[in-house]
Amino acid sequence: MDLDGFGGAHSGHADSLDTEASRHISRREDPTRAGGGKVGVASTPSRGEAGVVANGPPRTTGDNVLCRSGLLVKLSAADRALLWPHLSLVSLVQGEALFHPGDDVGSVHFPCDHTLVSLNVVRNDGQSAETELIGREGAVGGLVSRGPKPAFARAVVQIPGDAWRIDVEALDAAKAQSTRLADTFARYADCLLSQLLQSVACNQHHSLEQRMARKLLAYQNGHGDAELPLTQEHLSRMLGATRTYVTKTATEFQARGLISYARGRVRVLDRAGLEKAACRCQLAVRKHYEHVLPDVLSADVA
Repeated sequence: MDLDGFGGAHSGHADSLDTEASRHISRREDPTRAGGGKVGVASTPSRGEAGVVANGPPRTTGDNVLCRSGLLVKLSAADRALLWPHLSLVSLVQGEALFHPGDDVGSVHFPCDHTLVSLNVVRNDGQSAETELIGREGAVGGLVSRGPKPAFARAVVQIPGDAWRIDVEALDAAKAQSTRLADTFARYADCLLSQLLQSVACNQHHSLEQRMARKLLAYQNGHGDAELPLTQEHLSRMLGATRTYVTKTATEFQARGLISYARGRVRVLDRAGLEKAACRCQLAVRKHYEHVLPDVLSADVA
């Protein structure tokens, strides 16, 4: 599997964003782009139609920009300054595909705040299985290798929101100027690989109940809310199980007071109970993150 395009973070302290570089970001739209939403001003919080960030006075400045990526926040000021002139803030819509298998991945998206993007492997019959979930701790796109690369998976927006977008060519140029930046992204690729390997082991050795509890906790961690927009179809896809078994397990969770489920939305009622029911795979992944990319999972994101 091609790990390009998933992101990284620096373990150093976050410094102020280069204010001169920030002036280079301007509002624009790119209708020729296949995916990735519409582009908006980096520092303006007011919303216009279709989720595009509209013109308005900036609410925050420097490191405290409205929409932040835990990955970008953890970069040094010098490394962020290399990327900042080329970053655009885009609004991602739920269900939007950033790329499909075989597409040349020409851009990288860094999810902000509570935006979540899933990576899905597509089978020969057109059905897909969710393999990983990426939020503000990482990135999606051509991150490690130089130049566009064909995608192996389909990247789909699960929780809508904003993301920073940068073209692969601009990212390659920045990495060529900073070995520290290139190393940071390589470290994130290592962390993503650890997630994928742990998921393979989890699917083989843990029960559907344990895996569903872990997935619901992962979604809540990324979304930051007890109410999750998850349909039965999505639950089935992310667990690689039939809807019959998923419905049975969800019903059992509901009877135990762990969750409530109605109209395509799951609400976590008892997080401690879900943690007891879940396997410990996520803890193993978190430990690896903390060793390879300290603090990126706990980045202070607005």
